[in-house]
Amino acid sequence: YVQESSRIPESLSFLVHMSLIIRSFLEIVLLIRPPQDLPSDRRLLYAVVLSYFLVGVLMLWPQLGAMVSVLVVVADIIVSIAFIQVVLYLKKHPGRMTQTLTAVMGAGTLISIMMLPLVYGIYTAAEGEDVPSLVAVGIYVLFAWSITINAHIFRYAFDLANFFFGLLYALGMYVVSEIVMALLFGAQLGGA
Repeated sequence: YVQESSRIPESLSFLVHMSLIIRSFLEIVLLIRPPQDLPSDRRLLYAVVLSYFLVGVLMLWPQLGAMVSVLVVVADIIVSIAFIQVVLYLKKHPGRMTQTLTAVMGAGTLISIMMLPLVYGIYTAAEGEDVPSLVAVGIYVLFAWSITINAHIFRYAFDLANFFFGLLYALGMYVVSEIVMALLFGAQLGGA
């Protein structure tokens, strides 16, 4: 009985900690909180990257199949890591890597979760059937919002003068990712 009661506060503490982390990610998604407010914790980073990976594979699997989905999401994560690391190195802030990548991957996970029902709506549409306008608009709005979130994160992480410069970096990361994906998976992505 003593052992069981000593576990309750520990598990409750874990739940409270997780709810605070999730709240922090929601506030980043809403552009309220900067990335430096996240803990610089590698375990949290690994958990967030794993979540990003799983949601990304879940989103692409029906369209690309298991193997290609895994490869595309891994390539996307590697491009994000490389882009952020290079910019932080050039800006002389390499110590911000963990928090910045945690913020980008955590926000990306939340946006992808919101996008899942819309994407699956497209997958389940009958052959030759037009995608409902509301679904298409929803996907474009969430995509634009994800760029906006990255701009917000980069503004603070890279010590930029304003949001506009963050937007340029966010668009730059997106363009680099698209080029890499086209080079590596052009045939699979084009045929899907």
